[in-house]
Amino acid sequence: MQNGVNPMGNVYAVDAEKNLIIYSTGNYICLRTSVGENLTRPIILCNDYASNLSDLVYNNTIYYAYQNTNRDIILRSLIEQDNLYQISSRNTPDCFYPQIAVIQKTLILFYFLKNPVNNSYCLKSVLPFQPEQKLLLPGTLFSSETAPSDSGEAVFSSLPTLRILSMGGTLLVHLSHDREEFIFTISESLRCDKLDKTQETLSFTQAELDKSKELLTEAQKQISKLQSDLSGRDELIQSIRKQYEELMDTAMKYRDEAVKWHDKFYGNNG
Repeated sequence: MQNGVNPMGNVYAVDAEKNLIIYSTGNYICLRTSVGENLTRPIILCNDYASNLSDLVYNNTIYYAYQNTNRDIILRSLIEQDNLYQISSRNTPDCFYPQIAVIQKTLILFYFLKNPVNNSYCLKSVLPFQPEQKLLLPGTLFSSETAPSDSGEAVFSSLPTLRILSMGGTLLVHLSHDREEFIFTISESLRCDKLDKTQETLSFTQAELDKSKELLTEAQKQISKLQSDLSGRDELIQSIRKQYEELMDTAMKYRDEAVKWHDKFYGNNG
C-alpha cells in the first residue's frame, strides 16, 4: 500500500482550458478534471491499486496499467472499466513493474518476470490487442555480461530500472542494471536494435532528442500554467512536476551521451 499521491501522476491537456489529471492515492486510482481555475471532485477508477501506475493516450482516450492488491497486472481505459487485459498472479506469479508504451497504432505492455529458481529477472513484452504479433527482446540487446536464458532472452541478477521514451515513429528504451546502462530502439515494424555508437545512430539520436526536449519543455509549461491555476493544491502539482523533471533529466542524460559520441567519432575523423 502507498500513502499520498503517486508521483507518477499525469496531466493531459484536452484544450486550452481543460485538463485531465490521473493519479494514485492509497489503493485508489483517481481522475480529476481542471477547467480554468476550477478542479472537479475525483472520480475513482479503481480501488485495488497497489503499485506501478503507467498511463498514456491511445485511441483517443487514456489507457492505464497497474498492479492490483492481488499482484495481478491490469490494463484498462477511461471509457471501459472492465479489464481489457490481465496477467494473473495465479498463472504467472512474480511479475513486476508494468509499463505501457505506444508506437504508431500498437500498444505494448512491458514487465519484468522473476524466475523463482534462481531469483533472476527477465524483461518481457506483450501486445494486448494484437496477440498474433510478437515483440522479441533478445539478450543481444544487452552487454555480454548479461547472461542469456535458454530462450535467448537476457536475464538480470536484480530488478532493473526501465524508462521508455516515444520519439516519432520509434520507441527509445533505456534500462539500468548494476550501474550499467542499456539503450535500444523499437521501430514501427517491432524490430529491436541496440543503440550502437556509430555516426548513423548519433545523427538519429541527436535529432530525436531535440524533438523530445521540445515536447518535455512544452509539458513543463503546461505544468507551470496548471500550478498557477490550481493554487492551494501544491501536493498534487508537485508530484506531477516531479515526474516531468525526472523525464527531462533522462532526456538530458541521453543528450550528454550523444555529445560524447559526437566528440569521439567526429573528433577522430577530423
